[in-house]
Amino acid sequence: MPNPQAGGHEFTAGELEAMLPGLLVIRRLRDSQDAAYKTGAAAIRSWLDAHPGEELFEGETHTRAWLESRAGSLELDAIGLAEKRPELLLWLASKGALKLDGKAWLALQGKAAEVLDINPFIGRSGGGDALKIDDRR
Repeated sequence: MPNPQAGGHEFTAGELEAMLPGLLVIRRLRDSQDAAYKTGAAAIRSWLDAHPGEELFEGETHTRAWLESRAGSLELDAIGLAEKRPELLLWLASKGALKLDGKAWLALQGKAAEVLDINPFIGRSGGGDALKIDDRR
């Protein structure tokens, strides 16, 4: 197996082993900072959720925080398409162009045997408002 490379330099096992303690320190710092960020961001998000349309602004560093709405997705009448042109629905599915209606999906839980076969293909995606923090002047 070839050695990992960085910037064209091929590392030896000894060089990589020498990096391990430093990488462990970096990972622990990252995890600690991530936890601190999530705690602070949750408080900011909570305030912004309670004050729609407002933003927080710290004047000395010109740092602001606001909620930015993520674009909504297009909707498809999958039932109508399945009834009239099922081959087009299958085509869309094969191209990855269909999304699941979460509420309809949850309503099917425990009511249809097909749910067990479909479950392995279900995942979550992002949505809602994104917390933005920036210091652009």
